[in-house]
Amino acid sequence: MDSAADPSGGPARAPRFDIYRVSEHALDIVPGRAGRDWMEATPQGYAKRCLPMVVANASGWDILSPCTFEATWDGTPRRDGLTVRGLDDFPHLSRIVAPDFGQGTLTFRIGLLFRTDPGWGTWLRGPPNVCPDGLHPLEGLIESDWLPFTATMNWRFTRPGSVTFAKGDPIGFVVPIPHLLLDAIQPTIRPLDDDPELKAQYEAWQADRVAVKAAFNETKPGEKLPWPLHYVRGAMQDGTRAPESHLTKRRLKAPR
Repeated sequence: MDSAADPSGGPARAPRFDIYRVSEHALDIVPGRAGRDWMEATPQGYAKRCLPMVVANASGWDILSPCTFEATWDGTPRRDGLTVRGLDDFPHLSRIVAPDFGQGTLTFRIGLLFRTDPGWGTWLRGPPNVCPDGLHPLEGLIESDWLPFTATMNWRFTRPGSVTFAKGDPIGFVVPIPHLLLDAIQPTIRPLDDDPELKAQYEAWQADRVAVKAAFNETKPGEKLPWPLHYVRGAMQDGTRAPESHLTKRRLKAPR
């Protein structure tokens, strides 16, 4: 595995991530968007202050629905138990969205083939923190360093019902990862007392968190919600600065 495939070695160049359109109806792919409608709808938009969630939302590329449509499942395992109905004038819906596998599984034929460096794969999954009622995304790891074919993005109904996707909604999310490195990782479970400095930092954070939660629960409608800003500002409770790698916003490049 060369340096481009090993993030721990300080790669001299960005890893390869080529996206081939293998269908005339290949779906559009764009950098992931940090915001979510349900996050905006929380009181004073407090969910948008959860930095780990905001950064996760944008840590990959969204695959977008080309149209607005409704999918309905009757609860049976048959392929014809799931139907798809267009809600706009898009003429190619049946070529992109179909109940290919039965069992209440909605399949998107994305028409994209991914290519990565040796040792890297492409994680195809649902967009982070998007949770349509009654539908759950299925995930797959594509060995995109050698496989010469595309994949489908699938969602499975969790109960009978209908779900609507609008044009431009993310229906899939891809992240290149150096997946061969995972096998070399040896997780260790240790008592926190093994690291006194980390323990002190954790206890300071925990005390701050308890105080903020108590204040949050006492906040009345219309009052400003309390929120600790140490993490967002890249600092510990004692003012120690975070490393330069600290992120407050992800800035991925658009495919070109």
